[in-house]
Amino acid sequence: MIVHLRALLAFQALLAAVLTWTFWTGERAFPVALVMALLITLAIDFALTALTLVLSRAYAGPTRPDLKLGFRSGVRLLFEEFLAAIALIRIVMPFESFWMGADDAGSDPHNRPPVLLAHGYVCNRGFWFWLRGKLRAEGLRVATITFDPPFTDIDRFADDLHARIEKLIAETGATRVSLVAHSMGGLVSRAYLRRYGAARVARLITLGTPHNGTRIAGFGLGPNARQMRAGSPWLASLNAETLAAPTLAVWSAHDTIVAPQENARLPGAREIAISGLGHLAMAISPRILEILRDELAGDA
Repeated sequence: MIVHLRALLAFQALLAAVLTWTFWTGERAFPVALVMALLITLAIDFALTALTLVLSRAYAGPTRPDLKLGFRSGVRLLFEEFLAAIALIRIVMPFESFWMGADDAGSDPHNRPPVLLAHGYVCNRGFWFWLRGKLRAEGLRVATITFDPPFTDIDRFADDLHARIEKLIAETGATRVSLVAHSMGGLVSRAYLRRYGAARVARLITLGTPHNGTRIAGFGLGPNARQMRAGSPWLASLNAETLAAPTLAVWSAHDTIVAPQENARLPGAREIAISGLGHLAMAISPRILEILRDELAGDA
């Protein structure tokens, strides 16, 4: 996964530099080319972010009146999602070992279940850079996992999650963990629960998980993308199962990847619906932090 992100970053930067160098001549061509390459890279990222927002709104269902968004809030959503994409995809995740360091869960004087953070499609543990630090500051024991290779079957990721949970329990001496999962990570968690049961899981919190699929998955690669398409046989099979652990589904009426956005709802689970928050921005959202702090603080 890291190799893919670094290669994409290098290719985009090289392409921008070549384009700038081709159309710019003069004494200061080199420094100007570097600046222009950066600006072109940012422009491409902004355009891609805007495209996901446009597609997600095109595929959106009716929005509840209490979750509607004004123009200014919509502009703010776009820029928050853009900044989250830059921070996560361009800075943190390609170099996650530098930013994240060792994945030591730490200790908790209240002996609450350790929290295991599970990321989504084509991401890695670096997705949790901000939230992991904030949750640890609350005294929680927090660990992460990277699902690799990125384009594979979700049930295979469920086996990886099982191994990580067992390792975390051995490291901490706990009997159960609390799972916090973003996007595809929520489906991985549910696939784990279907295969291995809930004996090791105190609770599951999903953030922007396409429990009923997303039309945006049609643009993705790999069997996991196909499994996340709305109406896929794999999702139908998963949704036929009874929820095995207490589950909270947090979803945004303005999710930029899950569309229709209400497909992030999960029958039988508690839910918290929010508005004005994009898909990637959940990783750096104070609102998401507040929800997680409230939900995890009383675990025992």
